[in-house]
Amino acid sequence: MTQPHMAYPMYAPYYRQQSASMFNDRFLKGLLIGAAAAYLLTNETVQRNAIKGTVKVWSLLQGGVEELKERFHDAEAEIRAEAGE
Repeated sequence: MTQPHMAYPMYAPYYRQQSASMFNDRFLKGLLIGAAAAYLLTNETVQRNAIKGTVKVWSLLQGGVEELKERFHDAEAEIRAEAGE
């Protein structure tokens, strides 16, 4: 497949500028993401806080599921009581 700037030479400067800009943006985003990942993976305080936060979220999720189960059983018992079982 031919490059757009090869088929249409008049657009060559625009295409080169656009691809160079895209490379720089992608490079900077990758650099920032990599730096953040390295910081998170090497900082013990951040790791400890992340684990604590995850445990809290998991506990809340489990509590919510248990509450839903209780409500379901209560509704089921009400239906049975109304049906005369």
